[in-house]
Amino acid sequence: MELSSDITSGTMDEGDSAVVALLSSGQAYCTGTVVGDRWVLTAAHCLRSMTPSEVYLGTRPAGDGRRLQVARTIVHPRFSFIGLQDDVGLVELVERAPVEPLPLREQPLDPAFVGSTVRLVGFGTTSSTDTDPALKRTGTAKISALDAQKLTLEAAPSQTCLTDSGAPVLLERDGREYVAGVSSSGDARCQEYARAVRVDALADDFILPEMRGPSGGCQTATGPSLLVLALMLLRAGARTRNCKAPVAR
Repeated sequence: MELSSDITSGTMDEGDSAVVALLSSGQAYCTGTVVGDRWVLTAAHCLRSMTPSEVYLGTRPAGDGRRLQVARTIVHPRFSFIGLQDDVGLVELVERAPVEPLPLREQPLDPAFVGSTVRLVGFGTTSSTDTDPALKRTGTAKISALDAQKLTLEAAPSQTCLTDSGAPVLLERDGREYVAGVSSSGDARCQEYARAVRVDALADDFILPEMRGPSGGCQTATGPSLLVLALMLLRAGARTRNCKAPVAR
């Protein structure tokens, strides 16, 4: 199993302003989605392998666009690299993102959704050997299987590939797109399959509670937000788990 990445057989995407790149030392290494005024949804392993200092809004992280500072990150407390279970995390921004958040698909997915077309949006490579600078692209895939926590995708004709973990899987219903999945893993050649964590499986368990109140997940605060976070926890009387900070691969 390989960690997932960007969009194969896709096209450059100058829209989808809510889809952002996670930056570490100025370099894009994962994708995320603005799902709240100051919240970005991404894969947990993106927050364990490295620590994002900023998120990028735009099409080319090496070019023009806007960068927003990260206040803290929260990883699902049950996340494990073994099997990539509960592979979701949240990035809280220092300031409100100047884009409209994408809605979450909270309603349960059932077997009838197998065969549905979804849209992928992400930053990164177009193949397992691509070394070009990060660029936001979009393409379509199909849901080929569902289990209790993940959905499996097949290329139609696009697929996620290297360095695009955390990218949204967008499902359209009644003329509106919802974030139905968070890209997590796939085959090494970016051709056979990709897997994403189902948002409906973890929305009530982790995503929405963390966005609404004090965290029970594994947190890492960065920069000036350390003091802000300490005051929040003191006032709430909350206890956070003793979690190790993410380390670079």
